Amino acid sequence: EEQNVRSIGHVARASASAAQTYAFPAAVKARYVGAHQATFGLGLALGPTVGVLAWASLANGVWLICGLLGVVAAGCAWIGV
Repeated sequence: EEQNVRSIGHVARASASAAQTYAFPAAVKARYVGAHQATFGLGLALGPTVGVLAWASLANGVWLICGLLGVVAAGCAWIGV
């Protein structure tokens, strides 16, 4: 069940990222795609370690931080950042 939800999220993210790429001028498309892939890869590389360290030090407080970051991200999306 969890794997299916994650797979659907990846499909949605990949198609949205590809659509965003077409909005940029040709001169900066490669730079945008490179920056996007670099940050995505960095998240995949550092996420597990940072997550385990956060869980070990904050326990259930991690969920409060995740919620706050989600609210900040929603606010940024709302104003178009």
